[in-house]
This record gives sequence, C-alpha cells and structure tokens, in this order.
Amino acid sequence: SLRGCSQILKIDRYSAETIWQLGGSNPDLIIFNDSYQEICGQHTASELNGYLYIFDNGGHCIGSRESSLGQVSRALKYELNFDNNYAIFVDDYSLNDTYSEYTPSGGSLFLSPNGNWVINWSLRSGQFSTIDELSEDGTLAMSIKLKKGDLNPRTYRVYKETDLLLPVNIAGNIFFYGAKN
Repeated sequence: SLRGCSQILKIDRYSAETIWQLGGSNPDLIIFNDSYQEICGQHTASELNGYLYIFDNGGHCIGSRESSLGQVSRALKYELNFDNNYAIFVDDYSLNDTYSEYTPSGGSLFLSPNGNWVINWSLRSGQFSTIDELSEDGTLAMSIKLKKGDLNPRTYRVYKETDLLLPVNIAGNIFFYGAKN
C-alpha cells in the first residue's frame, strides 16, 4: 500500500514484478460500483480469498473525490475480478456509520478469525481514537473510545488475537480482553 500515491500494488516477492495495481495514475484494476470512485491515502490493504480489504483514509486523493465528496474515512471491501480487471465494490463502513468522519493519518482494517472487521480509526482531529469491531452482518459488535486527556492515547494499528488474554488498563481499572470475553 503506497499511501502517498493512493495506490496498492501486489508484487511477486521472488521476481519483484508487479502482479497488479489498484489506484494511482495507471491502474491495472478499475474500481467498479464504488460511489467514491477511488481510494485515497489508504492503510493496511490485505488480500484474502479473492477480496481486498482496505482502510481508506479519504484524504490526499489524486482524482476529484475530495472536491466532490469531501474527506471521508472508511473501511472497505472489494471483490477482485481479474477476468475483467475490476475491483468491484462489496461493502464499506464509516465511523458511526455517518460517512462524515475523517482520519487524517493512521487507521487500520483487519479481519478477525471469525470474519469480523476490526477497525482502528486512529486519532481524529485531536479528539480521540476509536476501535470498532463490525460483525459480518454489518452490526457493531464492539466500540472502544480512547479519549484525549493526560495520556493522549493514539492508536495506529489494532489486531484481534483470540488465543490470548491481554491486560488492559483504562483509568486505573485493569481487565483482561481476549478469547474469554
């Protein structure tokens, strides 16, 4: 994921040849059926079972997206269709499902082992970071807000580990989060 170019490349790790390119100035895969029409300043692109998952920051676009739709961050899923050279829009989700929030830097989207989306919205506009877990059916399974204060928490990337109980300290209260929760 080349964030500064609003471009994702798949590169053969042995030959160093580019297999495909999405976004940027000369894409191999054309975005299809996505009302935003491009990815912008994205993070954490991952390909799994014919789908591409992206945290689309929504800023630093190379096309007209920002001027026509504004800066909107979202978690995004495309189906990759190599026969027609398309990245076909499947689904997306914005913070609070409003399509008005913007994460200028950071942010991530990863799949949990049960297929849920674990989304990190990073620090937004100097206010707070939010971590959401979205179920496969599109419902919000969990949301954690880390408010700006004395510690100024900032999340860059978030993973969900199911075989591990992690101690979490929030305002002096320690609890364990993981497989048993």
